[in-house]
Amino acid sequence: MPRFYLEGFASGGQVRTIELPGAHRFNQSTGNASAITDFYTLYDENGQPSDVIEAALGDIEQLVAPILARVIHEGVWPLAGADREAVAMWLAVQYVRGPNYRRQVEQMTAAFSKMEISMGGREALRVTVRERVGRDITDDELDVLWAQATSPEGPPIQLSALGHARQIGETVPEIYPYFYRRRWSVVRFARKSLLTCDTPVSLISDWHRPEEGVGLLTAWAIAVPLSRRVALLLKAPASDIEFETEPGDADVELPASTQLARMFNQMTVTGARRWIFFHPDDEAVVDAFALHEPRHIEVTTPNNDFVEWGERLRADPEPNLPA
Repeated sequence: MPRFYLEGFASGGQVRTIELPGAHRFNQSTGNASAITDFYTLYDENGQPSDVIEAALGDIEQLVAPILARVIHEGVWPLAGADREAVAMWLAVQYVRGPNYRRQVEQMTAAFSKMEISMGGREALRVTVRERVGRDITDDELDVLWAQATSPEGPPIQLSALGHARQIGETVPEIYPYFYRRRWSVVRFARKSLLTCDTPVSLISDWHRPEEGVGLLTAWAIAVPLSRRVALLLKAPASDIEFETEPGDADVELPASTQLARMFNQMTVTGARRWIFFHPDDEAVVDAFALHEPRHIEVTTPNNDFVEWGERLRADPEPNLPA
């Protein structure tokens, strides 16, 4: 979490913190709350640590911090030109920079690996391992690898800091338009307080199509609390015509309401993975919501028996597999 961002929810440099499911509550400095040790650390050929990723993220934060400060403290709105572009880029980066996105990539990779390995069969796995490690493996070693690969969660896969950095670099240009092209609304609350969490960019589903999943393309809106009193709501364009207008032309300031404050805070609480952050005076705001257990599963994988499918495929290259 960017430290400058958490300062918007702090008092005297201290932010109240809840570790889900909620029994562990404490105050801490925004510097401690914003950091995960070595999360982005790279190591060179000599084993020396490098903070090049942190530095790159810091450059984006230094660019965006004064822009958001003008929105929050000076009432500047709407944003235009380079300022709007910078905030859209920061939102896109924030969406993919955290542990939840790293877990998502790991779990998706594990799911596809499980499917491929299971359908290929044990002997295909033996051949693959031989090609990669340069030696034959024993039956006992194969048993261990096969059990891992076909387990419900799939093979154990960890995305390195470098792999995560590459994912950020590849993904941000692709998802940036889904932030930039929306209709932006700012909401300023005089009395109601907002919470934030370790995943502050929340996707709100379209209630007209509850059966559909929610993603950056299909979300009715994207909700982002900017500070204790100010929030950002990025709505989907109402029609294709709005895509032809200049981004920012439809940006407005929404009147604050109790319902809007509750919606933002509900999205924050629901979307939190492990940590909820808020102003030390706002504990009662959190207690108005039901808290949940820490969330570690980002991808729900199918429970199909791919091992059986693979056996049937090898026995009959054109089987009648279930849909």
